Amino acid sequence: MIGAPPPYATLLAFTRYVGRTGPSKATFVSGLRRQRESGSGFNPHGSLVKALKADIQFRTEGAHLTAVIDVVRPRWRPLYEALVPGAISYLKSLGDPAKVGLAQTHDALGVLGGLSLKVNPHLGLRYDDGNAEAVRLHFDPEPPSDEAVVATLHLMSRHMRQMLPRATPVLVDVRRGTVHRPDPAIRSGDVERWLAGEAAAFAAMWARPRRQPAKYAREVMTSVAHPARVRTFHPRRGRMTGRHADALTRLWPVYGVPIPESPTTRLDPAALFGRRAPLVLEIGSGMGEATVAMAAADPGRDYLAVDVHTPGIANLLAVVEERGLTNVRVGLGDAVELLRHMLPAASLDAVHAFFPDPWPKSRHHKRRLIQPAHVALLRSRLVPGGALRCATDWAEYAEAMLETLRADPELVNEHDGFAPRLADRPLTKFEQRGVEAGREIFDLAFRRRH
Repeated sequence: MIGAPPPYATLLAFTRYVGRTGPSKATFVSGLRRQRESGSGFNPHGSLVKALKADIQFRTEGAHLTAVIDVVRPRWRPLYEALVPGAISYLKSLGDPAKVGLAQTHDALGVLGGLSLKVNPHLGLRYDDGNAEAVRLHFDPEPPSDEAVVATLHLMSRHMRQMLPRATPVLVDVRRGTVHRPDPAIRSGDVERWLAGEAAAFAAMWARPRRQPAKYAREVMTSVAHPARVRTFHPRRGRMTGRHADALTRLWPVYGVPIPESPTTRLDPAALFGRRAPLVLEIGSGMGEATVAMAAADPGRDYLAVDVHTPGIANLLAVVEERGLTNVRVGLGDAVELLRHMLPAASLDAVHAFFPDPWPKSRHHKRRLIQPAHVALLRSRLVPGGALRCATDWAEYAEAMLETLRADPELVNEHDGFAPRLADRPLTKFEQRGVEAGREIFDLAFRRRH
């Protein structure tokens, strides 16, 4: 259904819909947007939309589109001229001008995977046979990817009641005059799950949304029930190979567990894995080597690996498929949010936190994963007798971990202090580099009291 995008290709392709997340797309569109917001410059896109509407309204067959070229500044003329032939081609594809007219459209607002969305068509059309279309124009030099087409049309369909009731969504590639309409063979549920995962991945890249109005901040960001979040991870991007991109696109709907910023639904492990078995939560799975090795050697338990590094998630998905593992699922997002909102109490047989970010600066210690509030949360999700295992190569953090875990009265240290290296913890490339650099590895093994 969906091809192999580069990392975050889909959401980057329609960041204009995402009102509070991430930077604008790094093309000339961004520069034009900045100029428009500052009140200077010329926006060929906006002018083309106005001219296209005028040609539809007055049935002038491209006269307005052509006339605007004469008033375009020389600097922007090549950009506008590149758009006009395709726009005229699309105009001609509408058929008899007497049978189509403009219809008023409205922007739509919604939420996807914890992101606020602004979905806006550029124009609405109403035909004399009663049909209507909400049209969004794609201006970029490159044609829209299959992913962008599927995502855009799906989002427009989902919010059509707000934009133009009972209309069909249409995406027009202006430079080429190509028209894209929904494919009835694509199931909306599949697209919804895929987009939720993309949105969660996109949200995890950025530490904070842009500042919101006070009411929104009170209700969502700083309420008593949902205090302002202190992230325990660095949002990370990275290079994605073609193999990884393909794995992420194909396998995320099968194995992926999106973790939105403010989850509202509980996770059902039995439904997720298709069986009832002890569940292990792997926080910070990296490239997935340890997760795969442990899951393959331990088929009687299910493993839920959580990380924010998309290339690592993609690599884990690819290896899970190659090894034919059925007891691994992959979550992308904040593990603390997963624990707090999505996993029920006493649902985990074990929690692994191997090499979490040490946040070495004193002012960043509040971001550490192993701290009293998080430990209490972790312990509450363990079954009686459930294991909490940690490892780090940062000596100061290791001492802080040991002190924090010892202080919880409901946890029992399986050793007097630090544990010997856990025999079933695979050696990862990350750990190997630490060993080669001469850093000591510290293991901790605690259990919840019965």
